[in-house]
Amino acid sequence: MTFIVTQCNTKLNPIDENYFKFFINNHNKFPSGVMRSKDEYDTLKSISDKYFHLEFDWMNKEICDFRKMSLDECEVIYVANIPEILGITKSGRFISDAEAERQKIKVDKYYEQLLSKRSRCTFRR
Repeated sequence: MTFIVTQCNTKLNPIDENYFKFFINNHNKFPSGVMRSKDEYDTLKSISDKYFHLEFDWMNKEICDFRKMSLDECEVIYVANIPEILGITKSGRFISDAEAERQKIKVDKYYEQLLSKRSRCTFRR
């Protein structure tokens, strides 16, 4: 299970590089977890609780996509868009696509496509 959390700063022009940001952990990856004995809610909540200082039930979460990784493994991708809030992260950071490019952080093409659908501007690469 992968949890993509995004932010849109609607005070900025949609062509501003800081208009749309996405969250990555300290390993420059999207937060994820394996659902074993927990249900979807508990797994997603534990991912959120690990990275964010906010009430999980407050976030408007939705299934963004689903893909089969191998014969016995699938990935469910959830997405949530939250407003900019200072001090919201426990670890990791929100980053724009331009900043990711400057820091040479590779975003898998699959996730790049999902982010592009979420932003109201083109995901530049």
